[in-house]
Amino acid sequence: MINMNEQDLNKLFNKAKAEPVRFSFEETKNQFIQSSDAAIAAKKGGIGKLINLKSIIMFTLMSTIAIIAINFTNTSTVPTPDKANLVAFDRAETDSSSVIEETEKVIEEFYQVEIKKKVFVEPHEAKSPKEAEEIVLLTVLSREEVVKETKAITKSVQAIFADPYRLPKLTAKEVAENNKRKMKMAKQLAKFNNKYYSYIPSNTYKGVSMQSFYMQKTEVSNLEYRTFLFDLIIQNRKDDFLIAQPDQKMWTKEYPAGYNEPMELNYFSHPAYNNYPVVAISRAGAELYCKWLTIEAVKLFPKKTDKLNDVRIPTEWEWIMAAMGSDETKNFPWDGDSLTNEKGCYLANFNPAEGSSADGGMHTVAVSSYLANAFGLFCMSGNVAEMIYYSKGARVNPGTKGGSWNSLEKDLAIDGVDQWKGKIDPSINIGFRPVITYIMSTSSK
Repeated sequence: MINMNEQDLNKLFNKAKAEPVRFSFEETKNQFIQSSDAAIAAKKGGIGKLINLKSIIMFTLMSTIAIIAINFTNTSTVPTPDKANLVAFDRAETDSSSVIEETEKVIEEFYQVEIKKKVFVEPHEAKSPKEAEEIVLLTVLSREEVVKETKAITKSVQAIFADPYRLPKLTAKEVAENNKRKMKMAKQLAKFNNKYYSYIPSNTYKGVSMQSFYMQKTEVSNLEYRTFLFDLIIQNRKDDFLIAQPDQKMWTKEYPAGYNEPMELNYFSHPAYNNYPVVAISRAGAELYCKWLTIEAVKLFPKKTDKLNDVRIPTEWEWIMAAMGSDETKNFPWDGDSLTNEKGCYLANFNPAEGSSADGGMHTVAVSSYLANAFGLFCMSGNVAEMIYYSKGARVNPGTKGGSWNSLEKDLAIDGVDQWKGKIDPSINIGFRPVITYIMSTSSK
């Protein structure tokens, strides 16, 4: 299960206590290995049909969730809102089991990726029965190791942000790892690595001429923003840290009937959400991030950044120009006016009438989800509403563009209504994506 404190567990499982888990992980592992041996013996000259690795993993981890979901569904009546007549701010109630299921899925997928880094061969790829059994045992041990390491990391991050009014301390290992990540981020910016930044050529839109600039291909992720916050701790910048740290309680404050406790607990701390967009931060925090990244890139790579202008939040016109991909006739960042492709798959993360998970995510999704637009930019519509400024060249009139994971179809349009115009306080609907102007000639590009 996800890492919850005792109070949260009592709140969540008070209606499922009567149904105990019937098998421990150790018992399941032993039964799995025994069944593998039986299958191997039954088939001469081969290793037999081994149960897919995911079966043992998912059986043990998800059995409790299934029991909870059944009990909770049978004993509680959570009304499903009419999505067709819904406006974004009215989506207040969410089935708790759906949130738990989504959180568990994200975390389980993370575990699978991490285990594969340690175990390179699947049981069915083994060359002998003995090797197959060794792979199964190695997978079990690797999983235990991954889970243990992940829980330790999550607990450490949660502790860092447990007290919103103090500057915490980092371990020597955390400092070293953070410095390494900061170096990587600074280098990506200094070189304008095309895996992370897209070049947007100069253009004129509705009579407004704009200089060329670079835009980050994705929304700023939890890991990137956490690297920034940890560096503020390392530099002993307490005041800036207190301004910039996210308010994860917004997950339950903003939608009090939405049962987002698992998101509040895990979203900014669990490594499974590293590549999800940072949310619940203030506009001031985003500005500090941009300033920090500019300074660190120049400090670490002075020879490569002599022509680098400030990293900053884009203007409305810059964001629109980047979203259109040089095609002023577009209503969305993709071709056509449909929100689905020819296979019926959604092209953005929003709040469709079929259900909040119909597009692939009940809440946010990873920053590089869906297809990129003509400039290689991901999630320009949906996922999180992105901070912009309405007055070109001035840090005034804050707003957002693109809509969020909780927006309706009409709000995803490039010229859609800004539901969060003027908002500077934290929201789980809002993130950001920086831009950078670069002084260079066309020939030198």
